[in-house]
Amino acid sequence: MREAFAYHRTNFLNAVEAAFGRRRLNEMSVPSPKFARMLAAFKKQSRAFPLSENLAQLWALGKTGNEVQVVLISGLREIMDQPVRPGAWPENLKLSQR
Repeated sequence: MREAFAYHRTNFLNAVEAAFGRRRLNEMSVPSPKFARMLAAFKKQSRAFPLSENLAQLWALGKTGNEVQVVLISGLREIMDQPVRPGAWPENLKLSQR
């Protein structure tokens, strides 16, 4: 997850640089329609990564977004702690060829 976070942050900053000519934006550039279009295009290109508008704004302002990463990793750990299948099959389960 950490590698994916860093990879997508780098790609996002490359997209910011391509659109704005610099990798770090100011507070006035982030709410602009140009930023919204760039973000929509980036999200469409990187659908596998859960990029929120909040995280995109943090990255664009030159922040790391580590607090968002901690929340994502915490949620992932919580999900991974759950069993993949139940400990016992229900008694009324009917098995078939499928």
